[in-house]
Formats: sequence, structure tokens, C-alpha cells
Amino acid sequence: MSEAPALLPFRPRLFTVEEYYRMAGAGILQPDEPTELIAGQVIIVPPQGPKHAGTLRKAIKYLRAMLPSEAADISSGELPLDLGEFDEPVPDISVVRPDPTGQDYFGRHPQPGDVLLVIEVAVSSLEFDRTAKSLLYEQAGIPKYWVLDVNREQVHRFTQPGTQGYTSEAVLSRQDTLTPLAFPEVHLSVAECFVTEQG
Repeated sequence: MSEAPALLPFRPRLFTVEEYYRMAGAGILQPDEPTELIAGQVIIVPPQGPKHAGTLRKAIKYLRAMLPSEAADISSGELPLDLGEFDEPVPDISVVRPDPTGQDYFGRHPQPGDVLLVIEVAVSSLEFDRTAKSLLYEQAGIPKYWVLDVNREQVHRFTQPGTQGYTSEAVLSRQDTLTPLAFPEVHLSVAECFVTEQG
């Protein structure tokens, strides 16, 4: 019996943001197929289940009520971020500075210097959000990143970007509070970020 040939050390073909848009324009990526470009790879975004969607709506309403609208533009799963040549994620929630041109980022997507906070909602994606997404946002210089763990009703708070990822990760429970770096006077209740299920 002959031995199987050794595999060559192949590496994936990475795509730039420009190529990503050309694929969409050519119909390779379907208009109704939600995707992100992460580290040069096209990621298919899974559909939102009720828990994900409900938590997203609750958190967005709470943030809009608590953060000053003149200083924080809050977007829900619809605002891509321009994080470099190979990265264009679409976070569940992004808090960015209002467009200084007053045109709602009509001419470009927000870049790292525009971003105040990124939040992902995790039902089945906790490890991906804690690892790959965390590294992505850290390398882009996003100062604070939160992951809402829907199943445990906890928030993973990442701060202090380093060279190999955020150097600080804290897990906060319902009784704790969160303070956005850009708004030190605002104290957010972790409990208010989640939907309380009726028993």
C-alpha cells in the first residue's frame, strides 16, 4: 500500500476590501447574503435568532437612552467599519463619533479613529467573538470592546489594547456596571443590556 503524498504548505488566498466589493459587484456575493471581511477572508454571517435579535434591540434602546446623542452615533448591525486593507467587519453595535462633515458617513465608512466602542452579541459565537473578533478590534486600535453573552447574561469587557490582543478581559454580571471610556460620567447597568425572560 503506497503512502499518501505529503500535503504542500498551502495558505489561503486573502482578499482586500477592494476585491471584496468587486466580488459583490460581480454577483459572486449575493445581495441578500450578509457577509464580513475578516483578516482577508469572507465570513458568512449566520441569521439572527430571536434571542440575538431581542438582545440587540434591548441594548440599542438602552445605549441610545444613556449616551449623549450629540457625541455618540449608535448603529445596529448595519454600519461596516473600515479597519484596513483586509478588514471590513459589521459589528452588532458600533458607537462612533458623529460624522464631522455632517453627512452620516456618506463618503466613507468609520475608521478606527472614529470608533468609540464596539459591541458583539453572542448566542452561539462567544469563542469567535472573544478570540478572532477581539484580536481584530485590538489590532485596529479600538480602545474598548464588549461581548454580550446572552446565555449567561454576562458582559466580557476588553480594554488596554496590546501587541497580541487586549491585555485586560473582565467578565461582568447583572449586578455590575459598565462605563464607556469616552463617557466616564455614564454608568451602564449590565442587567439593562439583556432581556429578562418571563417565567
